[in-house]
Amino acid sequence: MDWSLVRETGVEYAPRTGNTQTALLHFPVYAQAAKDGSCLIVDELGYEHPTGDHTRSRTLLVSRSGDVLFESTKYGVSDGFGCLTDDGHIAILSRSRWEILVLSANGSIVRKLGLWNFSKRLPRFVFCTKRQTLLVSFLDNVGMFDVIEIDQNGNLLWFLPGRPKDYGYPVGMQLLENNNILLIDAAYHNALEINRNGVIVWQWGERRQPAADNRHLSSPRSIQQSGNGTRLISDASNHRILAISRHQDISEVTPLSHDLCDPMYAEQLGNGHYLICDTGNTCVLELDQSGEIVWQYGRAKRIKRNFSFPRSIESDGNGSLLIADTAHNRVVNIAGTRVSDWPVEAGENLFWPRCARRTANGTVLIADGLNSRILEVAADGKVLHRLTHLRLPEETPLGDPHDVRLLPDGNLLLVDSSNDLVVSTDWLGHVSWMIGGDSNILKDPHSAQILDDGRVLICDSGHDRIIIVEPNTMAMESKSDFFSDTGFYRLNFPRFAEVSREGILLIADTGNSRILATNLFQEVFWELSCIPESPIPYLRYPRWAQLINHNEVIVSDHFNHRVLHLAFS
Repeated sequence: MDWSLVRETGVEYAPRTGNTQTALLHFPVYAQAAKDGSCLIVDELGYEHPTGDHTRSRTLLVSRSGDVLFESTKYGVSDGFGCLTDDGHIAILSRSRWEILVLSANGSIVRKLGLWNFSKRLPRFVFCTKRQTLLVSFLDNVGMFDVIEIDQNGNLLWFLPGRPKDYGYPVGMQLLENNNILLIDAAYHNALEINRNGVIVWQWGERRQPAADNRHLSSPRSIQQSGNGTRLISDASNHRILAISRHQDISEVTPLSHDLCDPMYAEQLGNGHYLICDTGNTCVLELDQSGEIVWQYGRAKRIKRNFSFPRSIESDGNGSLLIADTAHNRVVNIAGTRVSDWPVEAGENLFWPRCARRTANGTVLIADGLNSRILEVAADGKVLHRLTHLRLPEETPLGDPHDVRLLPDGNLLLVDSSNDLVVSTDWLGHVSWMIGGDSNILKDPHSAQILDDGRVLICDSGHDRIIIVEPNTMAMESKSDFFSDTGFYRLNFPRFAEVSREGILLIADTGNSRILATNLFQEVFWELSCIPESPIPYLRYPRWAQLINHNEVIVSDHFNHRVLHLAFS
């Protein structure tokens, strides 16, 4: 299969240069300045979702001139997350071995610290403290974690007591001078200061309420307090670094040269400069207080991002695209070179719209995810219909709807991911049939489509499969493994599936960062994962795809914040 890039929408790239450092970093997620001016960098070799599986990583020590002084993979550690101690050592957490290697500056092993006695969960992060101890976070999934402090001989000094419901997925941490701990909760979208009893004494962001205003966060990844009391938060999914002063004044730290993209780490150095992992741009930056770059490792690929985590895309067949620009809380219509937001009347602001679909009468259906509702919106922005509850038979509020279609009988085909539910319903919430709910058939479904024979095709994401269900009898076919003459394909958290008018089943195999074109007999016709002629030559967690004729496809490349139009022959 030969692919060609027809159009790329949503990203403005930096001019190409001969900078060879671009290839040296994949996804830098942590950085730390050494006393001699060098910089420690943790580079994830596979992108790490906040609640994702273990991925390969490495720890580098890079000089100011860009020379690599140390690399953990040369010591047989393919999953190393490291930090610098004040005495000049490098502590490398090997996640698969449940141990920390403490290395001298020349790379010799000083000691090994076993972690298997402290937790059976996967050790994910280690951070050095000012008192020469180590904070370690063990994480399996949301609500399944342990946090400990050990000394450099591996003795347990403290552990986070209990499993309070206030925490979901603690990642970035810092020990303060008052003995409290700053902590980032990536799953619950907030930053916390806790005391040694686990009591929250300060909080930024509202628990489980991601948003883009200054009082909220969205998938934050780190928090660091500087000497003057300012707290820097890497608010990754809002693509910004928030600076919160001791007096709670708010500002942003921004490079003058380009937009940040998914920043995972930021701290203020002793000289007032800022060290930032611009993860989506695969580089580490040192900025002065005016935003000028004074040192950089890797090169920023993007100078501007027009979308933020786009989800659904829909082509009208004439070149016009409708896009759910999720983290920007809007629906975008693109016609030729004209880009416009689909209007929504005052007081009806969208909150993480997951899906937008046109109807035959010129309106748009919107699955307004975090507002827990379905809207039908006219071209002038007037809300014509609104659905917030289902009658099952008790009145049940929607959770987080991810997909919606208008059916020929006027009902809605609705996918409510957080309630594990696919239903046919009218606008009053009267349900004609239901798949999922308390039956445990579905886990985190993301899309649904009624096939020509009346069965329902469902992307059952949490079960890593596609299923086809007869809604009256509940007879079901399950498809998780696909094949071709040359390969075998197993789905990994697919987020969208749809059969085209030509009978092609298109699957956004999100966890594998690819699009598969198959038939219902599980035969793979082609796979798309690499993007020719683009500065970003790969897909990263695509969420949606549509065939627009027999040899063209459009793709929502979710984590690369772009929409792609490709042709194949």
